[in-house]
Amino acid sequence: MEHDIAVLAGADAEFGRAAGRGLGALIATELAVGGALVIAPHQVLATVGAPDPSAVTVAVARVLGVRLLGQAAAAAWRPRRDTLIVLAGVDSLHAASMVALLVVDRGVRRPALASALTATAMGGAALLLARSRS
Repeated sequence: MEHDIAVLAGADAEFGRAAGRGLGALIATELAVGGALVIAPHQVLATVGAPDPSAVTVAVARVLGVRLLGQAAAAAWRPRRDTLIVLAGVDSLHAASMVALLVVDRGVRRPALASALTATAMGGAALLLARSRS
């Protein structure tokens, strides 16, 4: 019986370390994507299919970058379950808005799809990490 408890405790500790690495990866991804959108929005937009973006599109990309930097800061400052759930909700709302945009405006279909997929991945990661925290 004691051996079983030790094995379970070891498995739980390993899961906790993996969740910590996952949180670090999520924060690093948000910092990288957010930073790129703030610093080099034209290059990011060209990469996702908007080679000649309007001034409004560039401004929106920068605002999105600032939001991602804020999310990274929130996750690093308060890496708790409730924080991760809120961040996943924000990403879900963003993904939904991008899907609506790509349906309405064919001119931004590729960048909107890339943004929706990125937000879905980040939100999904945040939800998975939230499950590992109490």
